[in-house]
Amino acid sequence: MIYISFAFFKEAEPYIHKYQLKKNMNIHPFSIYYNSYMTIIITGMGVINAGVGTTYMLSNFEINDEDIFANIGICGSNHKEHDIRDVVLCNKIIQSWDEKSRYPDILYQHPFIEGSVETFMNVVEECTPELKGDTIEMEAAGMFRAASVYFPLHHMFFIKIISDKLHDVYDVTDESVYELMNSTSESIVNWLVSVHNTIKGCHKGLSDVESDLLAGVKENMNLTENMYEQLIKLVVYCKSRQGTVGKVIQPYLDIKINSKNERKKYFEELRNKLKDA
Repeated sequence: MIYISFAFFKEAEPYIHKYQLKKNMNIHPFSIYYNSYMTIIITGMGVINAGVGTTYMLSNFEINDEDIFANIGICGSNHKEHDIRDVVLCNKIIQSWDEKSRYPDILYQHPFIEGSVETFMNVVEECTPELKGDTIEMEAAGMFRAASVYFPLHHMFFIKIISDKLHDVYDVTDESVYELMNSTSESIVNWLVSVHNTIKGCHKGLSDVESDLLAGVKENMNLTENMYEQLIKLVVYCKSRQGTVGKVIQPYLDIKINSKNERKKYFEELRNKLKDA
């Protein structure tokens, strides 16, 4: 299942219509809609509503290790090179009130712009030097905290559509929000479905020899379960493009790991090689 949190009905409305989502009449505190592969919630505006609503949705369903989560919504841009309608996949989420940052783990290739998002408690109306995010909004940090209880970092995606730019004047209306969300929905959903299908098919895509090879790398490098799961997904993805992964993985059966820092270093090196293969 693909679980998606929206802040506003106008953000979700194109998805409800285009993908024929039905309202769950058994759940009343929040509006939840669904079809055979997608469940969405409309949380309301602000970081607290976003966190509470996302937690409520996810606590009402049995989340498994094939499921993914996305937060999709409009945002303001603090980046002069952004254009209205640009789709930004967030690789960093900044909490404006304490400047702490969270990092979704982006493993999968995508057609979007990558950038940071800064979550505020209040509406930001002008560009100031204190702003740290490439994009500005009021929900992502709350949704991240809620979803991270249920999902690993590489199963969570924060996707923002530029609706206005803080250094210019734009009139954001219900009609413009609907149009922005509608025009970008197909590319976003197609990508989420492809990621979901990749995750579902990961373990099915490995031969016995490849499974044994990965198990050997896990033992030799003393990988955590989360690292091992990431590695499997990347290997399947690399194999789907190249047909073979043995030459990339084999050297890591003999690497000597003496510390957590070395493990992290070599794991990142292996990840990058698989991504670029």
